[in-house]
Amino acid sequence: MKQFLNIKFTERRNASDAVVSSTELKHLITNWPYVMRQVTDDWARRFAYEIWEKAANPYWCPTLKQAHVMQKMVRELARACTDETVILIE
Repeated sequence: MKQFLNIKFTERRNASDAVVSSTELKHLITNWPYVMRQVTDDWARRFAYEIWEKAANPYWCPTLKQAHVMQKMVRELARACTDETVILIE
């Protein structure tokens, strides 16, 4: 158990260690408020709000699992938006 005492959890990861590019992360975070409004599941809602809070830290990078779930949620939101029928009023 002593081996865990020296781990620094506040270390900043290098850009090369990032799971997603800064451009992709910016895209995900830009669309995140829409995800937060559309989410209905309790677990997904908690996850969305936790990610939003973490994203306020400029040095934060999502883990591989977080990035995967974020990408999936944004993709599902985009798919839901395109599936809705659009009524044009002339």
